[in-house]
Amino acid sequence: MMKKLIATTIAVLVFSVSTFASGGVWITISGNSGQTSTRAESFTYSQSPRDLAGGSSSMAAVNAGTNARGAAGGRAAMRRANDPVVIVKPLDGTSPFFVKAAASGETLTSVVFEFKRAVGTGTEVFQTVTLTNAIVSSVREINGNGGRPMQEVSFTFQKIEYSNKDGAAAAPASWR
Repeated sequence: MMKKLIATTIAVLVFSVSTFASGGVWITISGNSGQTSTRAESFTYSQSPRDLAGGSSSMAAVNAGTNARGAAGGRAAMRRANDPVVIVKPLDGTSPFFVKAAASGETLTSVVFEFKRAVGTGTEVFQTVTLTNAIVSSVREINGNGGRPMQEVSFTFQKIEYSNKDGAAAAPASWR
C-alpha cells in the first residue's frame, strides 16, 4: 500500500511540474462586462475531479447555492455550499477586470479553465474545467516568485463541469 502511495505521489508531482512548466492553465471569462482571457500560474480547488465524478472521465456538479439580490445596494448575493476555485495569475492588463467583477458582484456566465501541455512543437488542451454562474468572491495582490506582483482570484459558482481529453479522471497536484 505504501509503495502504491509513493508511486502515485511521484506521478502526480511529475504531472504537475510538466503541466505548468510546458503549457499552463488558460482562462476565458464571459460576463456582462464582455470577455477576457489570461493565464494562471496555479489553480486550486478542494475536491478532485475523481472525487466529484466517482472515477469517470467527466463530471458535473451543481451546488444548492442561491442567487438572490441583497438589500444592500441590490448587489447579487450568492451563497455557496462549496469551497472556491482559487487561481494565482500575474498582475497584468486583465487585473482590473477581476477587481471590477469582485466589486460589482457581477455573475460571470462562464469561466473556462483549459489545462495545456506540450506536445511535439506545440501544446494541446488535455483538461477543461468550466464554472457556470460564477462570482469573483475575492481578489488580492500577493508577491510571487522573485517578488513579482501577482493576483490571487477566488471564484464561487453554481455549477462546475470537468472533462479530460484522455478519458482519465486525473488532476493536477494543485487540485486539492
